[in-house]
Amino acid sequence: MTSFDPGQQSPATELEEAENQLKIEIEEQWLKLNKLQAKLNQEKKIGKINNPECTMSQISEAKEKRLQAEIDANIKTSPSLLSTNSEVIEAVLLSDLQTCVEQLKQTLSVVKTQRRELVEETERERRLLKQHKEVKASIEEKIEVEQKIPEKSHDSELKNWEEMKKRWIEKQKNLMKNLGQFAKQHFPMPNIPDSKRKRHLSGKTVDDDDELFQLFEILEVLMNKSTGEDKHDPYVQVTSNFWPPYVELLLRCGIARRHPEDSNRIALTSYHM
Repeated sequence: MTSFDPGQQSPATELEEAENQLKIEIEEQWLKLNKLQAKLNQEKKIGKINNPECTMSQISEAKEKRLQAEIDANIKTSPSLLSTNSEVIEAVLLSDLQTCVEQLKQTLSVVKTQRRELVEETERERRLLKQHKEVKASIEEKIEVEQKIPEKSHDSELKNWEEMKKRWIEKQKNLMKNLGQFAKQHFPMPNIPDSKRKRHLSGKTVDDDDELFQLFEILEVLMNKSTGEDKHDPYVQVTSNFWPPYVELLLRCGIARRHPEDSNRIALTSYHM
């Protein structure tokens, strides 16, 4: 058997020579194994296996006995290395060890990446859990406060709304009153002599029995019509009670508008604040 002397060669050269030496020894062991197999084939087989009438069960039993014998032999004998050269074995083991180290480094990198992702996922889950706990605590606090509030507080709140409604109604009455005073002061009723009581004004005849509306009253009629139950038809028929100059004033100032199909009907202009 050839010997292996590494000397002062490089690690790559040593590994290559070690692999070549190991291949030579493997080939030698393979040749020995082939010779042994050929020798066994020449010998007569165990039992009645050569008999064509041998059943499958008998063949299985023979194979089982042979395997059991091989197991017993392997247990009694200690395993032997293919190569007896310690330097060859050391070089091969070093190569295997380096391969294992590289594989373990790659595995470690993957594990670190997975660990970092798991840590980030854990932090996100913790933040979500904290937010959910805060929301839960807030909801529970609100529920607890609502449960502690007696029914009287709800009744008092309803009373507050009713009082507020009354105040707004009172304010509206005051506004309407001020509007009426302003209209009476700056837009008084026209003075029509009795001799000229009957005359035509813009196609309207004013009789003795007719009473002219003040400007405030015309505005009130228009507002009631636009805010009443019949909101879809806010137009009012212009009668002889509507003094034509006041109607024209409202139209020119943009406070009122005529019906697009009937000029004798007017409505309050919509204001959008």
